[in-house]
Amino acid sequence: MTSTGVRIILLLATICLPHTAGSAQSSQLANGTLSPQQAEVWKQELSYFQYLQARDLEKYMSLWDDRFVGWPGYLEHPIRKHDVEQEVAEEFRDPKTTTFEVPKPESIFVSGDVAVTYYLLFVTYGSSQFRYRVSHTWLKEPSGWRIIGGMSCDVSLTSAKQ
Repeated sequence: MTSTGVRIILLLATICLPHTAGSAQSSQLANGTLSPQQAEVWKQELSYFQYLQARDLEKYMSLWDDRFVGWPGYLEHPIRKHDVEQEVAEEFRDPKTTTFEVPKPESIFVSGDVAVTYYLLFVTYGSSQFRYRVSHTWLKEPSGWRIIGGMSCDVSLTSAKQ
């Protein structure tokens, strides 16, 4: 099991969703260009890390939909928003700081009011380094994009993309 600090970052990760035809937008981002819709969702991902780094629990939790269900790679079962809030609050009380590189999107899929983001996350906790595949599923609500689901999994240091 990973440390508490790392677990906070891992609340979400790789989801294998089919990319459907139609008006959906998907990009492997080989050229680094995001559509306006993809950029809007990615801005929320960046807010996720900004609030985490600032240890701003209220703003951080404002990104999560009350119906959220996610499955971190370190747990045997999915968790809900309440569980996320408890773990994050505990992490924010821990004097040991988790640091991470601000991720770059690997792929973003947008279809109407639903979006899925995929990225690699590089985390340092104490003297240990970790790499994870992460995905968030977002739902656009009247108040903005909110995280409704996600998963995470470890990536071997020897097989991780540099």
